[in-house]
Amino acid sequence: MAWLWNSYLMDATGGNGRLVDIEVRTAVDTTAYSQDGLFAYGAAPFGNCCAVAFNSTYNVTAPYAALSVEATPELTLDGSVRYDLGDVTGVGSGGTTAPFDVNGDGVVAPVEQRVNRIDFTQRNPVDYSYDYLSYSVGANYTFSERGAVFARVSDGSAAQADRVIFPTGTYVETDTRAVPFGTSNSIFQAEVGLKQQVGPGAFFLTGFYATTNEAAGFEATTQRVIANDYRALGAELEASVAIQGLDVRAAATFTDAEITSEGLDGTPTATNGNRPRRQPVFAFSLVPTYRVGPASLGLGVLGQTGSYAQDSNELRMPGYALVNGFISVDVSRGLTVGLNGNNLTNALGFTESEEGAITENATNYIRARSVAGRTIAATLRYGF
Repeated sequence: MAWLWNSYLMDATGGNGRLVDIEVRTAVDTTAYSQDGLFAYGAAPFGNCCAVAFNSTYNVTAPYAALSVEATPELTLDGSVRYDLGDVTGVGSGGTTAPFDVNGDGVVAPVEQRVNRIDFTQRNPVDYSYDYLSYSVGANYTFSERGAVFARVSDGSAAQADRVIFPTGTYVETDTRAVPFGTSNSIFQAEVGLKQQVGPGAFFLTGFYATTNEAAGFEATTQRVIANDYRALGAELEASVAIQGLDVRAAATFTDAEITSEGLDGTPTATNGNRPRRQPVFAFSLVPTYRVGPASLGLGVLGQTGSYAQDSNELRMPGYALVNGFISVDVSRGLTVGLNGNNLTNALGFTESEEGAITENATNYIRARSVAGRTIAATLRYGF
């Protein structure tokens, strides 16, 4: 895998966005500082960082076993265990920035003065291994024909990959030296819940508790190594009801989460006690669908409350709700026509931002990403 970037200047006014060029004109000359909107062969807004190439092989062996036992007609017990062993070898190469004649016209234009390229002379060896044990145990007790309670405890990990060896350095594990970043993230989770049918509907209520250890990994856009511990406590409700041709499904999740990180000396970090970035307190969905004769139509509303852009909890991204819809008609046997719309209200839903604050004398802009705008698609499907 190779990461290479280009930077463009775009006018995003209204609905007619277009690429914009930069020129400086004098009485005797005109200098073009961009070409078709391209003003840098590299990630100029990120300080020309993040050009990197990986060539690594991951050999993973993960034996596992699972067992389910019907202890009584009402009680079912289950458990599983998995042991992951990984071995990673390869090489990583970082980037370099220098003038370069990209288009080969014999002239190094202003846009070609700082070209970000992979420096394959910079070869960083990768050779390390990891192992961890994961398990899950659960129980389900049926107390009536239409109701049951359940509980589960799980503990496991997930290995990191490219974030461990990004962007440069020596990643060879020896008896006296470990790889610079952690090799895996771990999570412990416990949950207990109720499943109940009520008339033509049903609901599932689950309470959960989780602790997570995020091993150190490099984040390209913020140019920081992220390593946090988290605690989360919450509840999730799912419900459904079906009456003749109408089917309604809804879900809501409440999450009270905080950062619980400590430094190497055991003292809390600056963000300890803050809410994890991009984690809303409340997320929800409502999806009613209706079928009448050969036609089906439905609406979906998905959304969340606001969340913080970064762990510092200074800049808050607003909550949002997305409205989706569809209609399909069975024209004949095997032939269906449909119309689907996503984000019908063209809502802005910001999901992440590199900057955690806007300050008057320093960073007075943010680099953020929103959900996709309104899209509408017509489909014609034939099955045989």
